[in-house]
Amino acid sequence: MRLVPKTLRVRLILAVIAVEIAAFGLLIPSAVRLIERAAEQANAQRLAETLPLLQASLAGPIFTRDLATLRSLIEKLVDPDGFTFIQVYDESGRLLVEATADAGLGSPGVAGQPPTREVPVFIAERQVGSARLAVSDAPIARARRAAIADVAIIGVLGVVGTVGVLLLATWILTRNLARLRGAVGAVAQGRLEVRAHIAGRDEAAQTGRAFDAMLDRLQAARLLARETEANFRALIEDSELATFILDEDWRLDFVNRSGAALLGFGSPEEVLREVRSAAELVHEGNFGNMVALKG
Repeated sequence: MRLVPKTLRVRLILAVIAVEIAAFGLLIPSAVRLIERAAEQANAQRLAETLPLLQASLAGPIFTRDLATLRSLIEKLVDPDGFTFIQVYDESGRLLVEATADAGLGSPGVAGQPPTREVPVFIAERQVGSARLAVSDAPIARARRAAIADVAIIGVLGVVGTVGVLLLATWILTRNLARLRGAVGAVAQGRLEVRAHIAGRDEAAQTGRAFDAMLDRLQAARLLARETEANFRALIEDSELATFILDEDWRLDFVNRSGAALLGFGSPEEVLREVRSAAELVHEGNFGNMVALKG
């Protein structure tokens, strides 16, 4: 089973996606911690601003034991996003009234509930009672969820944008490589007239230009070899000296008219059809007038 992608384009894209996922995996916890810290500071500041007003509002009704007023005040103050519950005690510690923002929150101090805080209530520097309350952590939880959602959206958009840019870049790169590969394949089939024609200044373009220049030289050398061979054949075609050209396997590849006449044939073409082995060319009386060239 092949796990490594075959194409360069897919490898580059997968590598960038992996790097971005790792980067966002490190970024999300940091962003969440920063937002949680900011939410906690905002909660603490709100509590610091609210407590003096709460203490001043509760002092009179506690002192006069006006339970109806106390109950009305704390029921207005409790809220799922603010004070989740408030309990008011007299100076002896006896519970006077309590209110809870949600019946499902449970009793004060139960595990899993927001931590409680007890604040004294004074009148003229005399403590007349106390209030026990808890501040909701719902805003912090919402801020955490919002941070994760925002970072996730940014991450997805970043990955999509990066992949788009990378697709364009790899398309440009692999397009040039594909042209070069096509030209190499054509040359392997003997087509020296093919050129890569890669424009640009990058490494692929430089390689393509060097490849085209090499093909120009090879094609020029081939044309020169063909011209030389043609000139040589033309020179010896009408020579009075019998001339034979053998290939690397010692088979007859060329014979001029004098050679055909020496062997008793009417034309070079007839010799090439009838004689294939060099041994057939050699018989007594032919050595003086024969020149054999091995290709």
